[in-house]
Amino acid sequence: MDAPVEPSPGYGQLSAVDGHHYMWRGAGPGGPEGSNIVSVYDPSTELWSLFPTTGPLPPGEHGSCSVCVGRCLYTFGGSKGWSRSTSFFNDMSKLDLDTLQWTKVQTSGSQPIKKSYCGFIRVNERTLCCFGGVGIQGPTQPGSTFTKAGWPGRSRSGYTNEFHFFDTQNGVWSSPELRGERPLPCSSFTFTMVDQHRAVLFGGMQSQSFWGRLNDVYLFDFRVMEVTRVKPVQGEPWPVGRAVHAACCLNYGQDHPQLLVYGGLGKGFKILGDMWTLVDTGKWTEVTPPESMTPRLFHSITATSLGPGLTEVLVFGGSVKWPLFKPVADLETTILRFELTGPSASVVGPSVGKWALVDVAHNDTKGSAQRLNEKRIRQATAHASSVSDTSDHSSQDRVRALEQQLLAAEQREHDTQRQHQLQLQEKDLELATQAKELAIKDCELAEGNRREADLSAQITALERELDGKTKELAAHNTEVWKIPANRVIIGRRIGKGGWGEVLEGTVSVAVKRLHEEIAVPIYVEKLEREMRLLAEVRHPNLVQFIGANFDEQNQANRSPPTLVTELLDMNLRQAYERNQLDPGNRLSIFMDIARALDYLHQRYEPIIHRDVSAPNVLLQRMPNHQWKGKVSDLGSANFLQHAHTMGEGAIIYSPPEVIPQAADPFNPPPRQSVKIDVYSYGIVLCEVTASRFPSAEHYRDMILQVQREQPVMCELIVRCTKREPSHRPSMAQVMVELNKIAPF
Repeated sequence: MDAPVEPSPGYGQLSAVDGHHYMWRGAGPGGPEGSNIVSVYDPSTELWSLFPTTGPLPPGEHGSCSVCVGRCLYTFGGSKGWSRSTSFFNDMSKLDLDTLQWTKVQTSGSQPIKKSYCGFIRVNERTLCCFGGVGIQGPTQPGSTFTKAGWPGRSRSGYTNEFHFFDTQNGVWSSPELRGERPLPCSSFTFTMVDQHRAVLFGGMQSQSFWGRLNDVYLFDFRVMEVTRVKPVQGEPWPVGRAVHAACCLNYGQDHPQLLVYGGLGKGFKILGDMWTLVDTGKWTEVTPPESMTPRLFHSITATSLGPGLTEVLVFGGSVKWPLFKPVADLETTILRFELTGPSASVVGPSVGKWALVDVAHNDTKGSAQRLNEKRIRQATAHASSVSDTSDHSSQDRVRALEQQLLAAEQREHDTQRQHQLQLQEKDLELATQAKELAIKDCELAEGNRREADLSAQITALERELDGKTKELAAHNTEVWKIPANRVIIGRRIGKGGWGEVLEGTVSVAVKRLHEEIAVPIYVEKLEREMRLLAEVRHPNLVQFIGANFDEQNQANRSPPTLVTELLDMNLRQAYERNQLDPGNRLSIFMDIARALDYLHQRYEPIIHRDVSAPNVLLQRMPNHQWKGKVSDLGSANFLQHAHTMGEGAIIYSPPEVIPQAADPFNPPPRQSVKIDVYSYGIVLCEVTASRFPSAEHYRDMILQVQREQPVMCELIVRCTKREPSHRPSMAQVMVELNKIAPF
């Protein structure tokens, strides 16, 4: 893949990965916009290589942002054209650095607006962060603002301070909450990671300062998702405001990382060439660059660590003119090395530094290694000739100075190797300590497992003991609700139903005596289980269960079992037949029934009544002469299939899923749910509202009557009696609808 082409002067985005520098989208003489060439610089050989790429190129020609993740280069956004003809993009593209194949990334989620000149950094191995920029106004992200730029002919263009994360594994944009003092909408700033969790934003331009420049500093902490503004200290040096400048991090991943800022566009369109470093205490230090460094803007820089205290910085291209309408890219690439000679605990990087220009070779057909060797041989020969031919005193001084520099370099190399050895020894000691700690942890874990097994055995024994006690207590509790036969004194008969007759007790209770057909051992045993459940149920709108009589002596004498409940005045059907209900009291009773059924349905193990009807709603006269509704016959519905009679009344209240059908082995009957009671409740609403028995031939007329008189109530009835159980509302929803009709 050798390419005999040299990188063109220009501007673009630099990214570093695996110790190499990758430059994409250069522009200038010999490097037209839209080029498919990627330039790669190898610091170990000091050589450039230029490679063509394949696949769909990113649409942005300038202002896009790039960052490397693993062996992929991600590019976002950008713009095309200048002034009024500018087009903005929010596409995400990915370049595989092994195959040099471009692909457009399919994204989803809360995507950023179409924009360029924003901040784009890698937070970790799968997460990218995008902030701010200039673009076209779109949906406003919560917590962000958009400020229009006021450019002629571009009414929707402006600056944003939106904040997004991008997950490279699943292609999803997200909008995490950002606490603290968020920067104002701006663009053309630098956004740089300074360690594994923090990034620094510096400078930029915004609508209020388009003709001026910002010099604000903001620190983003991604561990707590908070941003803090770093304010100047009075009397301390601080760089002037600037935009379209460049920044990188020195000593990243080592002790005391430090932000390096270079060049940019200052106030009054001044092209800056100053260089500054920032430590985490908020202190700026100005660094003197080499005299050969030309002030510039629209350039890029990346940093690569060459070892402890030594960082190589690559400054790519840029312009010496303000490209308001057409960029002019006319600067060659420069390689700088920053050497740390005096580290400080409070300084992120060197406190005293030395810069040196590095000659950059270009890849050609001879090959990288051969070219580099020839260059070094020529340099050594020229240096030897210069020393041998010069006899004056100044030449000897220069030779001695060079020798001293060589000795100093060898000493530094020796010190570096010694430091590495000490670090390796410390690592070995640390690993040994960790291995010992792991062995101790393994012993503790084994002991913990043994104790856990002992505790598990104890818990099993206690659970068995508790189960036995529970069974004893349950057996004892089953006797609580039983009433001896000689205590049940029966008076006149109140009514008769499908599974028994109702008689009045002598102490104002209702006594329900089962038919003899039901009073057989197998049904009595089932009924006893229902009575245990009834003994636990308590609600103001349920008829209170007092007890039952299932004496073995009664069974031997074929005397039917009896159930004892509270005695109420009349049932709901009798009330509307006797014109005892006014509209307000009728709605109050509907709510009473709904509360009782909702209580049964919302239990940990829901209870289905299965026999909700107007006769099974009993009424109690209240002091205000109003009626209070109570649902009765709870627990008897399971015995309807064994009832003495099955009249039209039971059928009319039954939903389709419980009406007996012909057996079909391929289509078993649907699973019954609490929606059975909702259907029956809807029939009761229709019956009481129309004050007519809901027979099959009259039901349609009753619905039309209710629709004319109370259309809102008719809608609720229709919803409750839907054929599909899942389409019926819950009793909680029914209560909400009733409150809309008449608040309770």
